Amino acid sequence: MNKPTLHVALLCLAIAAPTWAQTPAAGQYAIAVPEEATLFVGTKTKHFVPFTEVAPVSRSTADGTTTYLFEYKGGVHNYRVSAPGAVTCADKFTPKDGETITIAPEQLAGDPSQLDRDPASNNGYNVADIFLNINERGHLRLQTGKTFQIVSLRNWEAVDNIVNNYFIEPNYRYTVLNEDGQADETVVTVDDHGLLTARSAGTAIVLVTYDAIRIPSAAGGPMFGALWPENTGVFVVSVDEGEPGIDTGMTLNADLNAAHTDSRLAGTAIDAELDVLYYAEGTDGYRYTFTPTGATEVLLARPTLSDADGLAYHGFGTEGVTANEDGSYTVCLTEGRNIVKLASNADAEYQVLTAKPVTCMVTNLTSPGDTYLPGDEVSVRFATLYHPCNKLAGVYNMTANIQYSDGTSTYSNKGSQYTFASTEAAQTLTLTIPAGWPLGTDFTLAQGALYASGFGDPYGNHRAITYDEGKDVNFTAGKRTAYFGSLPAISLPVGQPSSTGLPVPATQVSIYPNPFADYLTVSTESAGNATLYTLSGQAVLQAPLHPGSNRLDTHALPQGTYVLKCGDTTVKVMK
Repeated sequence: MNKPTLHVALLCLAIAAPTWAQTPAAGQYAIAVPEEATLFVGTKTKHFVPFTEVAPVSRSTADGTTTYLFEYKGGVHNYRVSAPGAVTCADKFTPKDGETITIAPEQLAGDPSQLDRDPASNNGYNVADIFLNINERGHLRLQTGKTFQIVSLRNWEAVDNIVNNYFIEPNYRYTVLNEDGQADETVVTVDDHGLLTARSAGTAIVLVTYDAIRIPSAAGGPMFGALWPENTGVFVVSVDEGEPGIDTGMTLNADLNAAHTDSRLAGTAIDAELDVLYYAEGTDGYRYTFTPTGATEVLLARPTLSDADGLAYHGFGTEGVTANEDGSYTVCLTEGRNIVKLASNADAEYQVLTAKPVTCMVTNLTSPGDTYLPGDEVSVRFATLYHPCNKLAGVYNMTANIQYSDGTSTYSNKGSQYTFASTEAAQTLTLTIPAGWPLGTDFTLAQGALYASGFGDPYGNHRAITYDEGKDVNFTAGKRTAYFGSLPAISLPVGQPSSTGLPVPATQVSIYPNPFADYLTVSTESAGNATLYTLSGQAVLQAPLHPGSNRLDTHALPQGTYVLKCGDTTVKVMK
């Protein structure tokens, strides 16, 4: 069951008051909203603690508008106006004696499920992701009758500015599924405020999403889109199940993080939220290999994604799971939150793993279009990688950058602190092929990861946030450094032409924007042809390509998902 909630920090309570004159008198101010809307007015104490409600002294309704009168008090307040099927409008304000603040119907207009996938939106901060307070596995264990308060955190936060960090959360929604992916509240229920209650023995999957919200004064506002389906918050709840004695053996960047375990609470273990496993766009997924102990069976639930319907599961199975002769397992992860189930005779252990496709264009800056040679300067440009640990008030304030190794030397870029996904320089790694690299031998960049460094709590400590304690401004934050995620390996054929390009499908071709609207740009190093297909295989657009930038007119195409084929490169694109 999909339940809307007005975040616990911003709970809109029903306001009962008589109806009479609606003009503010001396020592009062008024807020007028559409009659069908609910209004909450509050003040802030500290980060993440619920706003303190400010109750009206009266209200009146006339001509489709309800006007609430409040006792005038100074200081910063916030309002929140919500209506069924509308976009919530919220903001901070400082009351003025005798004024009336009016929220017009058009300020609530729009689809609360609307997505904005342009990283350049919201001042370049636009990443519609989420953090939850579960653990690095995304697996919660409870006993029947016990409760657990889910703390849901929009990431990027909708803050007034990056110094003050006065943020307002969107409306969160919670859905409970069984292991077959069907809506089922037999094992656990989650109320409108994120309070989870264990009802009976068994296993459940909880999905957390949020709506779009309009906040006029927020940095990059006013509109902040709904959660991207691939970033849906996902965790598993086991009720009345014993410890199975399974060690998942799931690690990532263990060598790189060995010296940074004080900064990364998961240590060398893989993290369900912070470690994104990037695979080459156009391939069938990310192959992750691990060696568990104590497990007799490994199963996988891969998500299906739709901008219209969100994320869904269809049960656990062996599709995408390979049992290797050495006792290890390889799982092929598709886009979104995958769930691995490790079973034994004594129940099961679960791990959520996040995977995403990425495109990459490699350019020979020294001799564009020519064979790679020792000493050539090379540009590796991605579209799009995401900051593993975006800014979070009182918790994180980190810079992220790209890092690779050729087995001997390490290469990294400058990165970015707040606009990592939307800044070309932060998405680009420039390096020089070593002068002594042997001809006829591939120059391979491997062990790709995102390196985060900055001041704040240890990575993963957002899970310690509670609505009772919240977080104060952190003036004594320590410096934290750690490695996250995995990037596709890149091989350059040095001293010999390549007939197929790099193993990253978009190495010789860059396609943007994705999603697109009225046009697609295809940047290529050589002439060729582009064909756009529907998912059923029907060609709907064909165009010749010349070296450089090519603009394809797509304004007449209906919205949907397509496949663009350019030579040896095949990429899924969305309008």
